[in-house]
Amino acid sequence: MELTQLFNSQLLDLGPFSWSALGACMLNGALVGLERQTRGKPVGIRTAILIVSGTYLFMSMAVSLSPNTSIKLGFWDRSLLALAF
Repeated sequence: MELTQLFNSQLLDLGPFSWSALGACMLNGALVGLERQTRGKPVGIRTAILIVSGTYLFMSMAVSLSPNTSIKLGFWDRSLLALAF
């Protein structure tokens, strides 16, 4: 029992990130990638999942490191997405 609790509390803990948000990013990235792939665009499902998940991880880390990032986040969020696509 103790080994299971240790495994769940330390190995599956993502710190400032959450599994549900990461899953939502993967689902949305898959939907965007599927739409782009069916239209013949060069960015497919896997690439869109990586871009959306990377954006979430980048922005969550920025929020967790600095509490006064509301103005800066808008700029970085749009810049990162523009560079990705």
